[in-house]
Formats: sequence, structure tokens, C-alpha cells
Amino acid sequence: MVFMDNQNIFTYTGEGQIGDMQFTRGNLALRDHLKNGKRVFLFESEAKGLVKFKSELEFFDADYFETLDTNLNLRIGIKFFFKRKGVFLQIQPSLFDQQFILNEPFNKFEVNIPNETERKGLITSRVGQGAYRKRIIHRWEY
Repeated sequence: MVFMDNQNIFTYTGEGQIGDMQFTRGNLALRDHLKNGKRVFLFESEAKGLVKFKSELEFFDADYFETLDTNLNLRIGIKFFFKRKGVFLQIQPSLFDQQFILNEPFNKFEVNIPNETERKGLITSRVGQGAYRKRIIHRWEY
């Protein structure tokens, strides 16, 4: 299912119903469609058996998030972000990286490396935050 985050950004949850999603088959084809010279079109269901063309889309970004598979097991999913073809967005995927916020050299910050248990907890809690953050940024139009 495709969701419209703003007038130019659409999100789509990648394919795969059981286990972690990966960039293979359809997910790989969507991610690399521009490089491979392929086009992506968005259609909307109007009525039974009737669809309406909405827009041509281009891959913009992707991120991981936690979701349930069809067996109700927790897994890692892929959230795709597509933009309308030909639209220039004032933000680029590289700006979603929070490193651009830091104006000071890295060595001025104290680095506390978490222990093994803390690392596992941080990884678990952070999966999905990037996709959620990106959707909020797009929703509120940057």
C-alpha cells in the first residue's frame, strides 16, 4: 500500500511477507529502477476493476523499520520513499543524516561506547526511528 506523505512524497512498504525484508527481487528493482532505466507508476483503485493513473514516481530514499510478518513475528521491513517525477525537493536524502547538524569537529565530543547489552538495546530501539523521522519531515514539508 502506498501512502502520500505530502503532495510530492509517497511511502511504500517493501515486498516480502515472512522474515526480514531484503533488497532482492522487487525491492531491489524498485531501489535501482533509475539506474536500470525502468519507470515506476502509481495507480489508485477507483472501483472494482477500475484504476486511475496518479503519477510517475522516482526512488528518493529508503530506510528500515520494525514490523510484523504474516505469522505475527517481529521483523525488519523496508520503507521506500518515492517522489513525483520531475519534482525538486529542498531536502536531499544525505541531509537526513544527523551528522550535518554538528558544527564542531568530532574529537571535541566525549564518546561513550556502550557495553554489549547496551549496544543490543540501542540497536533494537533505533530500528525504525530513521523511517519514522523521515516520514515526519516529509509530512511537515521540511
